Amino acid sequence: MIDKVIKLPNQLEYYIIDQIIKDKKIYLFAIQVDNLNDVVTDNCIVLEVNFDGENLNVNNISDLKLQEEINNIFISRMNKMMEEN
Repeated sequence: MIDKVIKLPNQLEYYIIDQIIKDKKIYLFAIQVDNLNDVVTDNCIVLEVNFDGENLNVNNISDLKLQEEINNIFISRMNKMMEEN
């Protein structure tokens, strides 16, 4: 799903920068974009992907401890990429 744009139910669009698969679940790190106006914001979001049998659904991570763990993984990966460049 990396490099894809998704539209959330609130009609905001997010460009997927990174993804993690952990414990058979997919987590996304994305940044808000406005494709109509060709704008990238500084609003980032971390989401959990769920499959209901027919559709992929993205939601906030409800478990705060898991949310912190996933956020830290994404931050660590971004720091590593920045150090390499």
